[in-house]
Amino acid sequence: MLDAIANNAFRIIGTPANAKVKDRLANLSKIKAYARIGKPLSFPLDLSKIIKKTNRTLEVVQQSISALNMPNELLKHSLFWFYSINPEQEEAIKFIDNNDFKSAEKIYRQGSDFSSIISYSTLLFIQKRDNQAVRLLNKFIKLPELKDDFLSFTSNIYGQPITLTSEGLLEIILDGLLETYRPYDLLKIYMAINKEEKLTFYNNIEQIINRKNAEKLLKKLETNTKAMENLVDSNIAKAFHGCDKYLEDARLDLRYLEKSMGSSSEFKNTSDNLAKSVLHCVVAYMNVQDEPNYNASKKSLGLLKKAKNLAFSETLISNIDTNIDSLSNLVGFFEF
Repeated sequence: MLDAIANNAFRIIGTPANAKVKDRLANLSKIKAYARIGKPLSFPLDLSKIIKKTNRTLEVVQQSISALNMPNELLKHSLFWFYSINPEQEEAIKFIDNNDFKSAEKIYRQGSDFSSIISYSTLLFIQKRDNQAVRLLNKFIKLPELKDDFLSFTSNIYGQPITLTSEGLLEIILDGLLETYRPYDLLKIYMAINKEEKLTFYNNIEQIINRKNAEKLLKKLETNTKAMENLVDSNIAKAFHGCDKYLEDARLDLRYLEKSMGSSSEFKNTSDNLAKSVLHCVVAYMNVQDEPNYNASKKSLGLLKKAKNLAFSETLISNIDTNIDSLSNLVGFFEF
């Protein structure tokens, strides 16, 4: 299940995607009133029979209200939820709530407007028919008039004009999908669709996904490296014993990062920083030992050899090599 659907702001507030600000605020007041007396509250669009129970704390509801006040967030949530603009769409939602997906699909297939297409794709995602759902969302990139109708309607809901290029809208769609999909799994879906439809914007998709993946991995690696450095300073034993896991996870992330951005200077710096943190951890741990220890020395040697494989800086490699030589002699002494 897509997070963009299960945790959709409209779902949390309890409204369809076409709800105006006054309708959202009315539901917010109702949620607050029920919270004050400790009573549970549900809405027709909870769809709790088919989607996991929504987290409707006051904090989460307020965050959802705030998100819908930002243009790009409003667009993202509007692309992954149901509409009830006409009686037919309201009927379709009733069918969905009763697990009668076929009847709902029949209604959506008869519509060619943006709200029917988005509602239909949302239903397909719920049924885990993701390839078909993504193919439907592609129409907003392929057909400018469909994109324009969607933006015009959303602008009216927002209260101000929202302008966006097709590539900008594609980024928002991919943002919603990447909340759940791993980048290369999502690329596989687009590759399959491209084989059938020859998407003119396929290269854009690949570039955007790779860029977003790189940004995410860089942030994760930077955060984890800083955390390891802090742990070395505060609890060296814990840092040393967790270094294997830290290094293994980081190596996997670096492998995917290189696929996304190549061997750029930013990639090399990130890899060097990771190798430095391992070196720092090993040296700090060995320095606090009262006497040389065979097991610790052997583990340290293994960690440094792995760290060297990640290093690009000649100075860093030389520093690692110096420590590898010392540890090799120490391990050799124990094994003699």
